[in-house]
Amino acid sequence: MASEVRNFAPQIPAGTAIAAPVTISLAMPPRIVTKIRWRVPEGAFGQMGFRVAMSGVSIIPWNAGQWIIANDEWDEITLDNYPTSGAWQLIGYNLGIYPHTVYLKFELQTVSVAASAPALAPLHIASTPADVVAVAVTTTPAVTATATAPVPTASPVAPAAPPSTPVSPAH
Repeated sequence: MASEVRNFAPQIPAGTAIAAPVTISLAMPPRIVTKIRWRVPEGAFGQMGFRVAMSGVSIIPWNAGQWIIANDEWDEITLDNYPTSGAWQLIGYNLGIYPHTVYLKFELQTVSVAASAPALAPLHIASTPADVVAVAVTTTPAVTATATAPVPTASPVAPAAPPSTPVSPAH
């Protein structure tokens, strides 16, 4: 039994090519989708196709590159163990001259906090002195000491005299 139902009526514009389908957001909060019901009213006559996707990945129909092509038809698909992100989309094309609407009903269960929390990996805590030393050695910076002895300063030195060069007398 669904604890929540969300309805959508995305319209696929006329003249939307198969090579460049429109993507329409069906975003909702994170939920467990238990069933999707779709309905296409009479009028599409094979000119419109769609797929239900999550984050760009086709969910219905499952096989990649395929479309649901319907006219005055509906179907219910029961889902089990699908992602709960809420990032649902309708991707569709419409080669006709009139826009067409796909009616969708999502039957949902709320996601429990425990089910949506990420799993935590156990943390290794050092249990022997060798482990502690290994951690200390690997996490200690290579240079940690600072100079504490006074640094000798240079004593003032008189500038050196330029080297003498013999001067030859002028002739």
